[in-house]
Amino acid sequence: MADVKLSIGEDQMKGLVAAAIADALTPEKKEELIRGAIRNLLETKSASYGNRSELQSAFDEAVRWQCRKAVESLIQDDPEITKQLSAMIAESAQRVFTTNREKCIEKMAASLEQGLRLRDY
Repeated sequence: MADVKLSIGEDQMKGLVAAAIADALTPEKKEELIRGAIRNLLETKSASYGNRSELQSAFDEAVRWQCRKAVESLIQDDPEITKQLSAMIAESAQRVFTTNREKCIEKMAASLEQGLRLRDY
């Protein structure tokens, strides 16, 4: 008789386990579980950065992502802004290279040395 091998991916297994647990719960326990999950999402975590709830943190991240997309689009689509930013970056680099030349060289050398050390392992 031939052996039959069954392969279930991790995501599929999680789905099957979640379905099995959900099917085993009474309607009252399901409601209690859902309320607890929602309460957990809304609860402020004192150990988290800025004492934010998971829901607040997710919302904040979504807003930051949308802002990054908007700014990226603005920069890519407006050649004048791209030109001004390039000029400002060049001026800033020039100022760093001339004003703090020795300090800049020291930091670049330390960074290069650190990068080379990591390759030795």
